[in-house]
Amino acid sequence: MKISKLLIRNYKIFRKLTIPLNKNLNIFVGDNDSGKSTILEALSIVTCYRLNNMNIDRQLTVDLFNTEARKEYQNSIINGNPISPPMIEIKAYIEKLEQFSHLQGTNNSCGEDCPGIKVRIEFDSEYSVTYKGLLTQKDIADIPLEFYKIRYLSFKGEPLLSWRSSPFKVVCIDTSKKDYSNVINRFVSENVSSYLPEPEQIDLRLAYR
Repeated sequence: MKISKLLIRNYKIFRKLTIPLNKNLNIFVGDNDSGKSTILEALSIVTCYRLNNMNIDRQLTVDLFNTEARKEYQNSIINGNPISPPMIEIKAYIEKLEQFSHLQGTNNSCGEDCPGIKVRIEFDSEYSVTYKGLLTQKDIADIPLEFYKIRYLSFKGEPLLSWRSSPFKVVCIDTSKKDYSNVINRFVSENVSSYLPEPEQIDLRLAYR
């Protein structure tokens, strides 16, 4: 399975970014702090609901929001004309294959009829009354994360019950980490057992032998 396109909105340095992806290989090149790692983080969030090896809902901070979008919201509060709290949205468009038809729909910003999944980190309207009361009392100065929710959805518009519902299996290898030599055997073993069915594991052992 291939991701054909990635959309990122209001995540870290990216206010709005669309990345068409190649089928076989994608290489991101750029200066330090140009967003290479941020793209990989966005991919991790949308494909397996995780950031830095932890569920995204356990790491939600205002620092994840695009600085420009955050500042715009803060200024609107200061000026007395508050705009809607910003939303982070990450979408993965998937190639059209029959096995992913349950993820197919037009519930995406491009209006394309294709399979896909998305993560939305957004204000929960259930707390609108409480939020408006705090605005009136001038008790809101920054993005009110206590009123946010995270939605994990298919392009069909249906919720994915958990990251385990994702059709993706993702492995991230960070070569900047040290002491991989002490854990490489466990790393390989755990990933082989997690991502390969038993017949393929047997074939792999035979090939290795």
